[in-house]
Amino acid sequence: RFPSRDNLVQCCWGRSADTLGDCRPSAVSAGDATCPDVVGIWHVGARDGYLPIEWPAELDQSSEFVLFDADPGAVGGAVVLADGRVSSARHVVVPSALDSSEGDGDFRKTACPYAAGLAVFDEQFGNWSVFGNGSVDYILGEAHQLMGVERLPCTTLDAVWNQRRRHGIHAMASLLIIDAQGSSLAILEGGAQSLLPEVDVVIAEVELIPFYGGMPSFAGALPWLTARGFWFADFLPEDSPWA
Repeated sequence: RFPSRDNLVQCCWGRSADTLGDCRPSAVSAGDATCPDVVGIWHVGARDGYLPIEWPAELDQSSEFVLFDADPGAVGGAVVLADGRVSSARHVVVPSALDSSEGDGDFRKTACPYAAGLAVFDEQFGNWSVFGNGSVDYILGEAHQLMGVERLPCTTLDAVWNQRRRHGIHAMASLLIIDAQGSSLAILEGGAQSLLPEVDVVIAEVELIPFYGGMPSFAGALPWLTARGFWFADFLPEDSPWA
């Protein structure tokens, strides 16, 4: 089998220092998302409520986590951070699939629920394995075995951002995390007009190999984000062999 451990990576982009505003949160009431000083962390693909970052406990009081998953029941009732800490910050779940535009899409349910999504897996990579977990290989073809297709309404990051504004929710969206199989660029495109200009840092899982056909998402995301004022910062290290 072809090992591809280093071909599915998390990358970080950030705006240059002269474009950043003052992101330091003020002391506000927990859960007061109407306050513009609340720091927002938006996470697409937040299965199990897990976020691949550490977040200081002292910032929980002035933070809000906005979690997206097509299956809201899969998110759970708590936000678990990379260091295992359960955050006490306010969090809301948006039960929607995200795409580059609003409309219906075919959500592909797979044998491994973490491989589910709108993107179609390219079967030529079925024998490839990623990650390592002791003596167990994560075989892409097995993980992406199709269990069913559900036609779902899809929304965009811009649509959710604008709806929150109309309802008087003014929390920032300082950090955007995307963990969506093969769909990072499409999701970014759906937030280009309203949400992304408010974002300071983007963390996205991208492919260096075109597991979902066409151009690998890193090759598309890099120039796309650069053109919008984001600089590539780093490939993020992963302590867990599963991500």
